[in-house]
Amino acid sequence: MNNKKAIIPSKYNLEAVKRDLWKVLEAAPHEVPAIRQAIIEGEVDGGFYRGECCCIIGILSKNLGVPVMSLSQAYGILPDPHSPMEIFLYNIVEGDTPETSVYSRAVLNWCDEFLAELPARQAARLQEAVQADIEAILADVLPGEAGERELVKH
Repeated sequence: MNNKKAIIPSKYNLEAVKRDLWKVLEAAPHEVPAIRQAIIEGEVDGGFYRGECCCIIGILSKNLGVPVMSLSQAYGILPDPHSPMEIFLYNIVEGDTPETSVYSRAVLNWCDEFLAELPARQAARLQEAVQADIEAILADVLPGEAGERELVKH
C-alpha cells in the first residue's frame, strides 16, 4: 500500500491512538528501539499478533518471550482489537515503511516522541516515589497533628 501522500482520515482520534500506543510502550520502554526498527524496516503488520511480521503487541510478545495472552499478567498489556491503537494499526501491512505509509510514519513519530520524553517521565516517577517515601517516613515519625504538637513542645 503506497499511501505516503495520503492523509489520515479524521475518523481516527489520533490523541487516543497515541495514548494507547504510549501505554503499551510504557510497559516495556526498553523494547521501543526494536519496535521503531521494525517500523522502519516494514516488519509491522497490524492485522496479526503472531508471526514474523506482526503488530506492535506481537513484536513485544516475541521480543519479551511472553505469549500474547500472557502480556496482561506480566506487563499489564491487554490485546484489544477494538482499541484506537489497534484499529489504527490495521492500516499497516507488511512492507509498509514510514517512506510509503502515512500510518507507519505516524507510529514512528510517536515512538520517537516517546523516546525523547522518556527520561523526563522516568525522573518525574522517581520524584513521586521519593516524595511518597518521605511522606510515609514522616507519618511514622510524626503520627498526626498530636505527634507534631508534642515534638514542638519539647
